[in-house]
Amino acid sequence: WGAMASEVSDVSVLTEQFEALRQELRDGFDNGNTRSETWRREALRSLRRGMDKHFKAGVQALKTDLGRSTTEAAGELETIKGEIDTQLAHLSRWMKPEVRSTHLLFTPGHTEVRREPFGVVLVIAPFNYPVNLSLVPLVGAIAAGNPVVLKPSELTPNVSSWLEMLLTSSMGSDAVRVVQGAIPETTALLRLCWDFIFFTGSGRVGKIVSRAAAEHCTPNVMELGGKAPVYVDSNISSMREAAKRVVMGKFINAGQTCMAPDYVLCHHTSKDRFVAEVKRTVEEFFTLNPRESADFGRICTKAHMARIAKLVNESGGQVICGGAEKADEAQRYFPPTVIADPKADCALLNEEIFGPVLPILSVESAEEAIKTIRGVDPQPLCLYVFSSRSATVERMLSSIQSGDALINDTFIHATNPTIPFGGVGTSGHGTYKGRLSYETFTYARGVLWRNGMFDIDQTLPFNVRYPPSGRMRELLLPSALRLFPMVPPLKYTLLGVLAIGILIGVNAEYEFLQAFWSNQICT
Repeated sequence: WGAMASEVSDVSVLTEQFEALRQELRDGFDNGNTRSETWRREALRSLRRGMDKHFKAGVQALKTDLGRSTTEAAGELETIKGEIDTQLAHLSRWMKPEVRSTHLLFTPGHTEVRREPFGVVLVIAPFNYPVNLSLVPLVGAIAAGNPVVLKPSELTPNVSSWLEMLLTSSMGSDAVRVVQGAIPETTALLRLCWDFIFFTGSGRVGKIVSRAAAEHCTPNVMELGGKAPVYVDSNISSMREAAKRVVMGKFINAGQTCMAPDYVLCHHTSKDRFVAEVKRTVEEFFTLNPRESADFGRICTKAHMARIAKLVNESGGQVICGGAEKADEAQRYFPPTVIADPKADCALLNEEIFGPVLPILSVESAEEAIKTIRGVDPQPLCLYVFSSRSATVERMLSSIQSGDALINDTFIHATNPTIPFGGVGTSGHGTYKGRLSYETFTYARGVLWRNGMFDIDQTLPFNVRYPPSGRMRELLLPSALRLFPMVPPLKYTLLGVLAIGILIGVNAEYEFLQAFWSNQICT
């Protein structure tokens, strides 16, 4: 009880400290410090310069924490530069209000939609891509005019320290603050009322974050995971190339990728050939001794090692290569492992693997594959289909919900800034990257400018807009709201002339009808 009381006390103290930090950033936001295009550009350019300056240290931090190869680590950092460059290239255009048409009743008027920043954004990042999944959301939030509090993963301490050094030295305290720590710190952060929360991680923790966000009605993005399926059809362009692309997508970062191929469903006529090609490719990519390969990473923690080993040992399938007995806990090394025909009810096929283990199963048809996928995880983060038949591809796409889908390849869609990246249902909600990051961290605000003097009631002999209601108001106003056209955006002068002309015409017609009916009655 004493330990529990101490922990509660610690969280309470942390909550007070973090609230002061959050309020400081919110005060700066309320003062307009982060809203100007100049501020946004300078913050992004400063981060870009910092990335160049501290690039080698970032690569080394990734290698230390995750055993990443130089190529993989450098690639992760380069994607941040690319995201910054994209935001800088398009920021002026994205910030411009989008002019819309105006209803004839409200002319002269000017209608526009502005993208407005939410305020202080909390970004909670995971361990598997600790640089990318910290900085890509941060870049989008800054470009949108929001200050950010970043909570990096405690499981990658070297990268987290590097991130704090990079952001502290490159960007002002009005732009970003970094909070280090573990569960107590995250718990304290989630007690606060943020303007937006961006979370990347497991579904289990995602539910905790969602409940905390709901407590304050905080908008959020949940980038979760799931079991991304691969379907290999009987008719594909190249079995060899398919195997290479699946192996590359699966074993990059030692399988610790939310969108990594989680399991493969092979058409029964293709399965044996595919298994043989996968085994051959693993040996080709990582040699017969992957432990010595510079291109094969390490598992983040020993606890993750134990979990993966248990999944393999209890799968009941045939180990084609790798296996738990070849793992080295001290080095956090788990070999690239391929398992054929695991038991249908094993945890390997029902839990997200998040490690270098690839189960391969046989199915009789695409229809059976669809049924299997729906039974395992009906809303995966990504769906991979290898087929030369467009009908099969379209059948899979129309039958399986997924955040994204990739045909005849794996993984690479995540590097394309024009494709929305995000989940659906249990794999998350919300998208980001490129323009979608800017839109995610802003909300659409409708603005209607009216002429301060002129109004429709000034041109008609009866009330239309204002009470008291007469018969003509009761007849005209409801129909006018429905039937009058939307006037496209024009200059105020031309718009005013057009509106006045139409309304004068209506007025003249009304006077003519009055005179006509008066003559008829008199006659």
